[in-house]
Amino acid sequence: MSKFSLFLIFGSLLVVGLGGWKLNRIISLHESNTALISSERTEVERILLAIKEFSAEHTARFARERIRNQEMEEQLATTLMEKSVLEEAHKQRDDSLKSIVLSNDNSKEQIIKLRVDLLSAGKNLDTYRDRVSQISQGLPFIERNILMLEDQCNDQKDRSLTISQSLINYGKITQVLKEHYARTLDSIYEEKYDRPWIEKGEFIELSNFSLNLEEGIMGLPVGREIGIEKDAFFSIRFSGELICKIKIKQSSQKNSIGAIMPLIGNPKKLLLLNRFALTHL
Repeated sequence: MSKFSLFLIFGSLLVVGLGGWKLNRIISLHESNTALISSERTEVERILLAIKEFSAEHTARFARERIRNQEMEEQLATTLMEKSVLEEAHKQRDDSLKSIVLSNDNSKEQIIKLRVDLLSAGKNLDTYRDRVSQISQGLPFIERNILMLEDQCNDQKDRSLTISQSLINYGKITQVLKEHYARTLDSIYEEKYDRPWIEKGEFIELSNFSLNLEEGIMGLPVGREIGIEKDAFFSIRFSGELICKIKIKQSSQKNSIGAIMPLIGNPKKLLLLNRFALTHL
C-alpha cells in the first residue's frame, strides 16, 4: 500500500473522527440545551405558580384591605357622628352656660332694684310715720274743734227751738224750714262722705309713690278716702306730657296699687320724677 493511500485512509479516519467529535459535541450541546430548556420550563412553571399564588394572596389581601377600608369608613362615619353629637352637646352646654350667666346678671339687676325699692319703701315708711305723728299731734286740736262744733250745733239747736217756739203760729213755714234743713244736712253729709274728692276729669298732685317697673305696678299714697276705687283708670302726667296710664288693682282707705298699662306713654320716666299729676279717666 502506498503512502498516499495511507494518507487518504488516515485523512478519512481523521475526518470521521472530527465528524464524530462534532456530532458528539452537537449531541452534548443539544442535551445541554434540552436540560436547560427543561430547567427553564420548570422555572417558568414555578414562576407561574408563584404568580398564581401571589395573585391569589393579593386578591385575598385586597379583599381584606377592602373590608378593612369599609370598617375604617364605618368607624370614620361613627366618629364623625359622635363628633357631631359632642359638638351639639358642647353647643347646648355653651348655650346653657350663657343662659345661666344671663340669668345671673338679671338676678343681680333684680337684687339691685329690690334694694332700691326697699330704700324707697323705707323712705315712704318714714314719711308715713311722720304723717301719723303729725296726725297724732293734731288729734287734740281736732277733738277740740269737734267739741266746738258740737257746742255750735247745740247752740244752733237751741236757737232753732227758740225760733220754732216764736214761730209756733207758722207751722207750715217751720215744716218747710225743717225739711229744707234736713235736705241740707243730707246734702252736706253726702258731699262730705259719699262724693269722691276726685271725680272723672279731675286730678291731684302726688309726690310720694313707690314703683316696680319689672312687675309693672306702682303704689299710691292715696285710696278710697279721695275716691280711688278698684278697677278705676287714671292717667299720669308731668308738665302736660302723658307718662303712662294705670288701672287700680287694690284700694284701701289711704293706699292703693295700680297696674301700669303696657304700650302707653313712657313709664321709665317715672324713675326721674318725684311728683306728677294723677287724673281720673
